[in-house]
Amino acid sequence: MKWVTLMAKRKLYHLTFLPGLDELGYRYKRAFYKWESGFTDVMATENEVRNKQKELAQIIKMDPFWSEMFTLWAVSKLDMAPNYAKSLYKISFIKLKNKELLSYLKNLHQKMYETAKTIIFLHIDTLMQNSLEDYLIDHIKDKKELLKVIECITAPTKVSANTEQQVDFLKIKSKYHKNKNISEEIEKAIKKHIEEYGWVEMDTGYGRPLTFSEIKIRLFKSPSNNPDNEILKIKKGYKNIKQKREKYFEKYCIPNDIKSIANYLSESTYIRTYRRYSMTKLAWYSKPLHDEIARRLGLGWEELNYLTPWQVYKALNENISTKTLKAWGEENKKFSIGYLGKNRKIIFLTGQKARKFASRQITDDESVGGKVLYGRSVYLGKVRGYAKVVKDSKDLDKVKTGDILVAMQTPPSYIPALKRATGVVVDEGGVTSHASILCREFKIPTIIGTKVATKTYKDGDKLSLDSTLGVVKKI
Repeated sequence: MKWVTLMAKRKLYHLTFLPGLDELGYRYKRAFYKWESGFTDVMATENEVRNKQKELAQIIKMDPFWSEMFTLWAVSKLDMAPNYAKSLYKISFIKLKNKELLSYLKNLHQKMYETAKTIIFLHIDTLMQNSLEDYLIDHIKDKKELLKVIECITAPTKVSANTEQQVDFLKIKSKYHKNKNISEEIEKAIKKHIEEYGWVEMDTGYGRPLTFSEIKIRLFKSPSNNPDNEILKIKKGYKNIKQKREKYFEKYCIPNDIKSIANYLSESTYIRTYRRYSMTKLAWYSKPLHDEIARRLGLGWEELNYLTPWQVYKALNENISTKTLKAWGEENKKFSIGYLGKNRKIIFLTGQKARKFASRQITDDESVGGKVLYGRSVYLGKVRGYAKVVKDSKDLDKVKTGDILVAMQTPPSYIPALKRATGVVVDEGGVTSHASILCREFKIPTIIGTKVATKTYKDGDKLSLDSTLGVVKKI
């Protein structure tokens, strides 16, 4: 049986989302979650995914307002858990009884499961992107122009949290430029900035949060000499995208059904990054609650995340030893599977049972590529540099100015390294992926969807990246 990955290599809340299978099961009868070495994959059968793709594609093509309504609906679902977590942020959990902590945790989990409803749309992007490209290839013969058009009409027209954070920082920078010192007003602005955006460069709960001292250093070192102009440029950039989109639609006589696809991809790009930032905000604001639960159970914050919801509930209700809880977590972390059984009962497997299930269901036919790889282009340009393979946030410091960052994906926690990279090569993703979103914002030539870049290249390989052709090669 062939499977399609709906969501790949995610960290944090690996097992918390187990009950989300119930929601996913309404769309896919044979969906399952796979956890391995700290990463989560969400899978569904190829046949079910293809049928769902066709069904949604038809709706999107026929209804020009569907994409905007989809965004409003998705945002409402994605805001539930982080907004609730934010309301708990300043509670002194240390004073509460276990039953009270359990009540808060269950309420939080219930709101988190609402986000599972938005996962069903992740898989459709590739089909819609192919439909868009098939049409444009027939009407635009110049490849560079083709890539420019695709990049423009699929770009998000709504401001991301990362851009909001940049603008807010530039406003503080503007005040600092006028006063040339850290006044009481600026100190308050920095504290408010951290409260609102301290999470923005993290990947869910991982990575380094912004700190007061970090913002002060950036005020001193930021190359921007005219922050007010920078703010105007950012705002103008989004306005220009909207204007360019309309010009391209008119220039190439793009019909309404293809416009609807472009609009969907633009909205989907925004929602993908919104979903990631939503989970990061959730981790940030719910950390005091999770920290207190972990402390009472004798666990670290990350160790807590490797327990299933039911294991945590049981631990808060009963006197279970820390040794037992750690053993459960280690077993879950190594390799585990969650799927819906008969009567929609959630089945959770670990150890040999999980591996046996996976060996029957999943095949990995990806092979390591040669020294030349092809993929989709994000931001057009030609660069050369030394490869630095980044597997997680611990590897970020090895990326120096002028290097080419090679990764499976580029979550928000990679932002510090992205700012130093001259180019990016990514295994996963399409035009709506996190890699596309961030690299487009930072104007970094990027190749996405190579599938095997992290297996093909190693640290120190000299690479030539040409995103005008969608090719990267070792030289």
